[in-house]
Amino acid sequence: MGVVPNKFVAPARPSTRVSEGSKYLISLKYGLHVLQFAKGANAIEGPNLKVVITVLNTIKTAVQAGELDSAIAAATAKREKPNGK
Repeated sequence: MGVVPNKFVAPARPSTRVSEGSKYLISLKYGLHVLQFAKGANAIEGPNLKVVITVLNTIKTAVQAGELDSAIAAATAKREKPNGK
């Protein structure tokens, strides 16, 4: 028996998109929330795919070193229900 695709599951949205100036924008999500790298900055810009790959490797290293823990904690705080339920 093969795998039956679930037609009710939405496809994953890409974390990389191309801006109007033909630059690549990379964003990271934790659940439904986009992580902020600095206040008001929720994406990293790269001029070409080679730079995008380098940036993704840098992000991987930062995640492994725990450098994005504060951004993840901020995204988690947004997820909590205000009435504590």
